Amino acid sequence: MAQAQEFNYTYNGQTLKYRDTEEKEVSVGKADKNISSDVEIPSEVKLGKKKYKVTSIESYGFSYCKKLQSVTIPASVKSIDFVTFTGCASLSKIVVSKDNKKLFVKKWCAVQ
Repeated sequence: MAQAQEFNYTYNGQTLKYRDTEEKEVSVGKADKNISSDVEIPSEVKLGKKKYKVTSIESYGFSYCKKLQSVTIPASVKSIDFVTFTGCASLSKIVVSKDNKKLFVKKWCAVQ
C-alpha cells in the first residue's frame, strides 16, 4: 500500500480528519479542538470516487475538544485507541451502535 493519505470529510455538518489504514478502510484522525456539540461518525466516507469503511478512532482523536458534548460511533468502528477523549470537559454521552459487537477500547481511553 502507498503512504497513508489524510483527508477531511464532512458528515452531518461536522468535518473530521481521516487517514487511510488499509485498502478500503480509514481511521478518524485528530479532530479540530473547536469542534462543537454532537458528532456522529459515519460508517463510510468518500474521497473522490473511492469509498472507505471507518474502522477506528486514533489516539488523541477527540482529546481536548472542550465543546464536544456527545459522540455517536457506528457499528463499523472496531477500535478506539489511547486517550481518545481526554480533556473533553463537556462530553457527557458516547453512543455506540447496538449493532457493534466487536468494539475494542484500548486501556486509558476513558473520558477524563
